[in-house]
Amino acid sequence: MALHLQDQGSWKKADEVWVNDSDTWKQCNEVYIKENNAWKPVLYEPGSMYYTSSGSFTVPQGVFSITATVVGGAGGAGGGDGGAGSVGGGNGMTVTFSASVMPDDTFAFVIGEKGGDGAGYRGSASGGSGGNGYNSGGVGGRAGAHGSSGGGGGGGGSTSFYSNASSAMYIIAAGGSGAGGRGNRSHYSVADIHGKNAPQTQSATSQGYDGGNGLSCPCADGGAGGGGGGGTESSAIGGLYYGNTTSCQHYDSDGMPGEAGVGYYNTGIVTSTQDINTGDGYVSISW
Repeated sequence: MALHLQDQGSWKKADEVWVNDSDTWKQCNEVYIKENNAWKPVLYEPGSMYYTSSGSFTVPQGVFSITATVVGGAGGAGGGDGGAGSVGGGNGMTVTFSASVMPDDTFAFVIGEKGGDGAGYRGSASGGSGGNGYNSGGVGGRAGAHGSSGGGGGGGGSTSFYSNASSAMYIIAAGGSGAGGRGNRSHYSVADIHGKNAPQTQSATSQGYDGGNGLSCPCADGGAGGGGGGGTESSAIGGLYYGNTTSCQHYDSDGMPGEAGVGYYNTGIVTSTQDINTGDGYVSISW
């Protein structure tokens, strides 16, 4: 907890406040000021908020700095086929930052969802839905019409954190990509089919793009491509079916994952980036 006082035009931090009461100095745990007939705290207890749906945050009175974690949605799993089980989607991006703020500053955020899992073990197995978010993930492709292959996983949606006070985008945490759907005659390793994690590097632009859709398998049997993750690069394309060819010489093969989204963040405030989230995105704020 801290109190800030303005001294000759500069804000200075006072970690403790004492008052003289009948010649005895006593420490104050809480301090309030009266503004427009309302008492507002200026010395405060620490607090935190955790958000799993889109909304906004207003900085409490007396608070001059916050720490926040912004997390993008993971990609969905690809559907399985016969003896080839489903493969997981890529992890969403996690970005933590600390920033100076002023009381009553507001921030808006849009939460990215995890991509849907592709259906499996049947003909024309549907692809997973793309996760909604600031930028949505791409839809997974549909498996071949016959046999029992898997649809591609949907891409994860990105999570954004925007400062209304400074009209600036602070963070876009990108979504992971959807995994490829399985075929029973695998031509790839599990690692090749697995969805791709959102990279910890950042884009030079805050312009957002939805992830590309995974390609459906046009052959009689075979897995489909996974959806791309939402982020700041238009290159988060959807995955291909094996060989990306209509000749179908690679019958009943695996599909490929989509590309993960790429995030954006203000390098001056970020303290860490990770690619560890395996579920829906979220925002947590502490002060």
